[in-house]
Amino acid sequence: MTAVATRLARPDDVERLAGLLGEVESIYRPDRPVAPALLASRVGAALFGKRPVTEALLAEAEGRAVGFAFFSPFFPTFAGGTGLLLKELFVTETLRRRGVARALLAALAREALARGWDRIEFSTGTDNATALATYAALGVPLHEHVPYRVAGDALARLAAQS
Repeated sequence: MTAVATRLARPDDVERLAGLLGEVESIYRPDRPVAPALLASRVGAALFGKRPVTEALLAEAEGRAVGFAFFSPFFPTFAGGTGLLLKELFVTETLRRRGVARALLAALAREALARGWDRIEFSTGTDNATALATYAALGVPLHEHVPYRVAGDALARLAAQS
């Protein structure tokens, strides 16, 4: 287990978060990288712009940024409470399986409880065995939802419908 500190991201963390997101891109989209300056601009706007759309926790270990968790509030209609929707959790490759993800998840739980929120929801790809095992160890996996995504041309077609 590595000594990990977690905290809410601040405006001066944008470059560090963009660097970690660049690592994510190199794994999942190596053929379509986003220029670092553009990525930093997008991160800054999403976290600290006129209308922020997300928040982030930053994990630090060994004197550097080693992971993040991007999250947003959501309103689950069945329970009528408020929850935390974890959109993306990432740990740099050299520190995986050393407690960083668990530290980020625990920090998210503390953040949710501190805000009076009653749940955390998240998903992962079916091909991500490490994440599946980590998440399954937290509690009962939720298999009653099927994820969908509308983007690109499909989003434009849907928007054009009356």
